[in-house]
Amino acid sequence: MQVRISQRADLVLKLIYCIRRKDGLDRAQFQKIWREEHGALALQLAEDMGMVRYVQSHTFEPFTAEPSFDETRDLAQDFDGVSECWWESSDAFQAAMATPEGEAAAAAMQADERRFIDHDRSTMFFVEENELLPLATG
Repeated sequence: MQVRISQRADLVLKLIYCIRRKDGLDRAQFQKIWREEHGALALQLAEDMGMVRYVQSHTFEPFTAEPSFDETRDLAQDFDGVSECWWESSDAFQAAMATPEGEAAAAAMQADERRFIDHDRSTMFFVEENELLPLATG
């Protein structure tokens, strides 16, 4: 997979994965599988994938369907969580994914996701962070 990012020397590659759970799983079941089982797998395979940071952000009630947000913004259906994955660079990501270990790790992660993530209703994308807070001091 070829990823194009900014040429800034301090920039790392970051993947955002907006996730919806599979039908038939309640929020607690989904979060337990994602955090305890899939999270453990991600930690086990992180080095093979060249991943240097992994964060799961789980949504919670009652704020997941806050009417004031939905009604004023015409928002799509809620996500059940967001996963953030970091690599040192685009080159580091591509190099790791080009190895047999990286390919196998990525395949294992995707196979595991099929147990609890509705891929048809989820999305992922690479981003360039533009940090606005905290404000630089000086």
